[in-house]
Parts: sequence; structure tokens; C-alpha cells
Amino acid sequence: MVGLVLVSHSRPLADALLPFLRDMSGEAVRIEIAAGTGDPDAEYGTDATAIASAIEVADDGDGVVVLLDVGSAVLSADTALEFIDPDLRERTRLVDAPFVEGAISAGVTASGGGSLDQVVRDARAALDQKRQALPGDMPASPSETSATATDPGVWDATTTVEVVNDHGLHARPAARFVRLALEYTGASDGATVQVRDLTNGNGPVDATSQSTVTTLGAVRGHRLQIDATGDNASNIVERLASLVASGFEDEDEPPSVSTDGTSPIPSATGAVPGQRADSPYTDTQMERALRGIAVQPGAAVAPAYVHQPAMPEIPDETTDDPEATWDRLSTVLDHVQGQMDNQRSRLIDTGHTDAADILGAQQLLLADPALRDRVRSSVFEDRHAAPGAWMNGVEAVIEAYASADDAYLSQRADDVRDVAVRVLHVLVDVPQEPIRGPETPHILISRRFRPSDIPELDGENVQAVVCAEGNATSHSAILLRGRGIAAVFDAGPDLLTVNNGDDIAVDALQGLVWMDPEDDVRDAVETVRREHAEAGRRARAAAHDPATTASGTEISVGANVSGPDDAKEASENGADGVGLLRTEFLFRDRTDAPDEDEQVSLLDRICTAVSPGTVTVRTLDVGGDKPLRYLPLPEEANPALGLRGIRALLREPELLRRQLRAVLRVADRHPVRLMVPMVATLEEIQKTRTLLDEARDQIRQSGGNGDAPLPLGTMIETPAAALTAHVLAEELDFFSIGTNDLTQYTMAADREHGDLAALTDALQPAVLRLIRDTAAAAREASIPVSVCGEMAADRLAVPILLGLGIRSLSVLPNRVPSVKALVRSLNDTECADLADEVLGASSAADVRRRVRDILPKETA
Repeated sequence: MVGLVLVSHSRPLADALLPFLRDMSGEAVRIEIAAGTGDPDAEYGTDATAIASAIEVADDGDGVVVLLDVGSAVLSADTALEFIDPDLRERTRLVDAPFVEGAISAGVTASGGGSLDQVVRDARAALDQKRQALPGDMPASPSETSATATDPGVWDATTTVEVVNDHGLHARPAARFVRLALEYTGASDGATVQVRDLTNGNGPVDATSQSTVTTLGAVRGHRLQIDATGDNASNIVERLASLVASGFEDEDEPPSVSTDGTSPIPSATGAVPGQRADSPYTDTQMERALRGIAVQPGAAVAPAYVHQPAMPEIPDETTDDPEATWDRLSTVLDHVQGQMDNQRSRLIDTGHTDAADILGAQQLLLADPALRDRVRSSVFEDRHAAPGAWMNGVEAVIEAYASADDAYLSQRADDVRDVAVRVLHVLVDVPQEPIRGPETPHILISRRFRPSDIPELDGENVQAVVCAEGNATSHSAILLRGRGIAAVFDAGPDLLTVNNGDDIAVDALQGLVWMDPEDDVRDAVETVRREHAEAGRRARAAAHDPATTASGTEISVGANVSGPDDAKEASENGADGVGLLRTEFLFRDRTDAPDEDEQVSLLDRICTAVSPGTVTVRTLDVGGDKPLRYLPLPEEANPALGLRGIRALLREPELLRRQLRAVLRVADRHPVRLMVPMVATLEEIQKTRTLLDEARDQIRQSGGNGDAPLPLGTMIETPAAALTAHVLAEELDFFSIGTNDLTQYTMAADREHGDLAALTDALQPAVLRLIRDTAAAAREASIPVSVCGEMAADRLAVPILLGLGIRSLSVLPNRVPSVKALVRSLNDTECADLADEVLGASSAADVRRRVRDILPKETA
């Protein structure tokens, strides 16, 4: 089938055209977009390399038609031809057709199996309908490229039929008519079909050309004559006439006005005029919405509370006693360190371990000798008073981080800024205000939130959280999902024009936000809220039932757990065991590592809570960005690529042996698996297994059972592990794919970087291919594979994961019921077909669009 490539200077323009084009041509046609430049395609322009890549993806051997908008798009596309294989170049056509009309005509003809020349012909003829409809000097007759009918002299079959649908052969009915005609001519050598309008005298025209069929101007009540040649001519004219006589069957006509002249009558799909069948909102309502990233599902209409943390004023003062000033500064830094220790302890006690991790990383900055040297210099050399000296020192560090090319380092500027403001508040004796909205239901608005803010939110009154910036895989997003608070991120700067008390409507299932919503939007969002609440109630009622697909395949849905309280919540929500037990909670906020017995006691509590489910224990995952006071690791410029996970533990073999002994002792009485994080090489697995064997020997020597069953697996979270999964599988008993880290390492994009949200989407095709390869390696080795990242709870990702062969998912405890409900709605074959299709997508956004087009509304 001929593929299409849309080349435009504007990515939004091409993206807006695509849904309509899909509606006209269906899903079978390969349609790729090469539009915009920059990251992520936000600037106007065209890129020859992107066009070349799009042509390669769009081709399936039948050729590619390239539609272009203006100016340099032609030059870029012409240059792109130099980058592709000569054979592909021969079957690629750059078409001088109108961008919108040409794409629609080309898509319809391609979807019907039209040849490359036919698709080019119809794209070029696409303006004929408009030429004939508009007065002026434009030629009224079809252009030289139009598909006018050729009279063969004798027709093998002829019939007439009356047009009965309200709007005649407009775009969609014409597309269905043409596809059916193309199906016939493509299957019969030398066959032809033509159609003429006997009422207005237009035609005859080639029935396989969408652009010329629409120029007939056939409306309701007109009579058409259909002629055909070929072996099955009688059959095709009968089928075409039946299609016309049926009103084009289930064609989605705009409904008529009701008898009282007011309310529209819904169509069979439940849509009203201007409303897409897969959306509860009309096009007009959608146009009024701010569009962001859906972080946590939910919907609400409530007054806004705008959180705008104020920066304290820095007094312009100097010091006459630098020694005393420096002593005061040092005392304040130690005081803030203690405050952060206490806050981390509260976060851990309440199960907010991710927020505690981030706070711990920020604490390192207070002890940073380079930072302290800068501040000290500002005191002793420049004689600045404490507040000014502190901010002079940290601003230099912030600037250095912010200007770094590396995404991780540039994001660290936010960490420094958070710590800087915290210290400054103490130095100027102005308390830092917590987020305290009204004690009535409200929607919380801010530019962005720190991870440490989330645990402090009032979960009862905060109906939703909306941020102008941020992305779905940031730590703040993860924490909001953990709390179950509806959230939309990256809604844009217009959000910050909202005032306290202004009404806001939020649909966090689709990432939509309305400021000062009108009554129709309020009603629509309220309907979504009720439906979502009811779906949640049904999911919770069935939470303890197996998650079995509509095809009968049982999918395990476990929980990601960070302590005994999480394990209890997982059990209450019907989790099939623990797919990821983060053991860091055992090791934090203490001056020395926990002994073996303490570890056994806490692990035993968790296993008991989810019994008889299996618990997958991840070994301690620490590093420069997840510090422990008693684990001596060097400070690193880029901790994400340094001593993390198993790399750090292999430097401390006795610490790892102690944990391995504890896990083995628990495995003697509970079903437990052991999982190793941040593996990149087979050697790391082999060294871990050696230490595990030594731990077994030590237990035997102490009189215990060193032979307890303990399957050994690894997290697949580095591209290296995914690419060598077939090798690792020979040494391991299972895989668990950590999609959060796998995505950021594959895409070279830090998930906390606000400007890289599109790149940190786990539905990036490159990430999907790594998941596919990992699942295939596990299947070949007959070992299980699961997914335990945020992707496992993404309702648009789950069907793809199942289609790629994943049979085990692990999610936040409160997401277990909804994921189980989603799984029960899915069909194995449809998931497999969907996975095959999206692997050829051009971007994560393209993947999400394709999934939404295929899945039913209640699923997508």
C-alpha cells in the first residue's frame, strides 16, 4: 500500500490534519509526519534528515507520496531524497498538490489499494471540487490531472441509484465509495468503474478517484449512474449501488435538529454535532481548553488556589566581622541540615520514600565543599552579610548547572535553588510558608512543585493539581500518582493568569484544563468525574479477582512497595504479590546499616502482609544521588551515570552479603525472588551470584537452611541490559523491566527536566523496541518477564505491553484495581496487532494517537 509523508513547517498544523486524514483513509495507510524543527519540533521549519526517516518508515514497497506545504519544504524534501536508498528514491514522489486537500485525496486512494500513479493523480486533482464550487476565474472543468472517465465503448454492467443521505457524496461517503471501487479495479486486470450524476449532468468521472467523485456535486435526491467493465462488473455496480442506497450504512452523519428546534438528537455513537465519538467534549469545548500532560486520572470543577512561593528579600548589607558572619552561616547550614533530616524521617514514616530520596540528594549540597568555599569567599573577601554571601555563592553554582549541556546537570539547578531558598528563609528569619489552601474543595495551581511538597498536600480538599510546567515521569508526578490526586502538568504559562477563587475545570484523564469554564464544560467535566468515580468503584469491587483478558490469558498485577504500610495497602487493593520491593527504607536515616535480624523481621512482615503472593526483593539501590551516611561513595558530577545500584554494592561486598543472607532466611518460609538493579554487564550478574553462593554457605555454617529457593533476576533499566538480554537470560531466572530509567537512559533525557517531557515518555518507539527484544529473549529462555515502571499503569501503554508478550505488571498499590479492570477489557489478538503497528510509529505522541484510535472509549 502506498504510504504518505506530510512535510510542514508547522508541527501543530500537521498534527491537526492527521486525525481527519485517518478518519478518511483508515489505519492501514502508513502516514508519517516530518514537521517543525528544534526540540520537540516546536520551531517553524523543515528538516531533511527527518523527512528521509519518515519516507523510510512510510514505505512498505509500494512507494511513498510526499505532500509539502510551502517554500523551503520543497528544498528540504528534495535534499532528503539524497539520503535514502536509490530503490526507495525511485518509488518516492514529491507532489505539487495542495497540502490539506491533496493529503485527503491521496489517503483515500492509497487506502483503497490505488497504485503510486493513481495516488499522485488524485492528490494533484484535489482542488477540482473547490474550483467548481467557487465563482471566479478559476477553470470550472476538471484540471489536466483529473481522473476523467474513459469511455470503453461498451460497459459490462450499468445501474442507477438515488442518493438518500442528507449531504450526498461529501468527503466521507465519497471516500467509502472510492475505496470500494478501488478494491474492485485493483483485483481485476483492466477493470474500470465510472459514475455520473444524471440529475445535474456532471460526469462521468473515474469512480476510483476521490477528488473527482466529490466534484460531481451529488446531493440528496440526485440520481447516479454507475458503469463498470471486467469479469465481475455486475457485482461491483450492485455493491456500489447498495452502498449509496443504504445512505452509506453507518456513515456518521451530523444529527438533525430535534422537533422543538433546540437540542440536537445524539447520533448512534452518542456524539453531537462537532463532537468526536471518542471524546465527551465538542470541538468548540476542546478549543477553549489548555492542553497539558495527564499525570493522574480524575476530574473536578472547583475554585482555584494559586500557590506562588515568595522569594524573601535579600538585604543589601555588609559585615564588619566576617568570622562571626561565617560562624552564623555555618550554624544555619547545620540547622537546615537537621530540619531536612527530620522531614526525611517523616516522609519515610509515612511511606513517601521517593520524596525522601530527593530530599537526601539535596542535603548533599549543604555539605558541598565547593559551595561552602564560594560562600566563605563572599564573606571574607567581599564582606557581604550572611544572606547576600549565601545567595552569591549559590547563584554561581545554579548558573553553572543551568548552562550545562548535559540534561541531568542542568536539572540539578532546581535542586540547588530549592536548597538556597530554604536556607535564605532561615537567614532572614522569614518562615517558609507551606502550601495551605482553603479548607474547602479547591484545585491547586502552581508553576511546578517540588517532590517534598506533595506529601504535605491536603488530600481531602485538593481536588486536582495543575502545573504550568513538568512532565509525567518526574518525581512529583510519581508522588501524586501514589497519593491518587488528579493531576495535569505542562499546561502552559497561560495557567498562571488564574486568580485565587477563579473557577477551574480539570479533566486529568485527557490532560485538559478550562479557566472560567462555561456551563456546558462544567456539565461535561462533571459527567466525566461521575463516570470515572463509578469505574473506580467497580474496579475496587473486583480488585481481588484475577486479571484475565477477554481472550482468557491471566495477567499478574503486583505492587511496587517501599515498606510494610505499602504492603498492607497492596493486599487491600488485590495485588498479586509484590513485583518490586524497594529495600532502601531499611537503610535510610541511620548511622549504620541494619543488622541481619532487623532486615529479616521487616521483610517477614511484608511477605506476611501479601501472602500467599510472591515478593520480589530488589537489593539496595543507592548511589551518589541516593546517599547513605555510612556508605562511603565519592561525590560525582553525574550520579545517574556513576556508582549506582549493583555497581555501588559490589564495592561493599559485606553489606550485600548481609542483605543476601536476610533474604535467604525469609525465602525459607515465604515465596521470594531476588532482583539486582542497574545491571549493564553479565559480569555484574556473575559476581552477584558468587556472593549469593557465599551467603548460602554462611547460613549453612551457622546451622540454617542455605538451600532455600531464591530465583535471581535483574532489572532491565539500561540499554546495555536490554540489548544483551539474550545473554543475561542464560544466567538468570527472570527479568523485570524498569521503564522509568530505561526511558531516560535510552533517550538521553533526564525525567526531571521540564523541557524534555516528550523524550521521557516510555512510549517512545525506541523504548518499545527494547521492551520487545527483552520480552523475546525471555520467551526464548523460558523465563518470566514483568514491567515495574510507571508505564505499567499507563492505560495507553498496557495494551501494547500485553501485545509485546508481557504477562506481569507491577504498579503503585492504589493503581492495582484500575489496571486489573483495564486488563479484563483487552483482547490478546488486538493487543498483538496494536503492538506490531505502533513499533513503526514516528514518536511517542504518534503511538498514543494510534492507541486512542483503536481502543474503545472506556479503555482509552
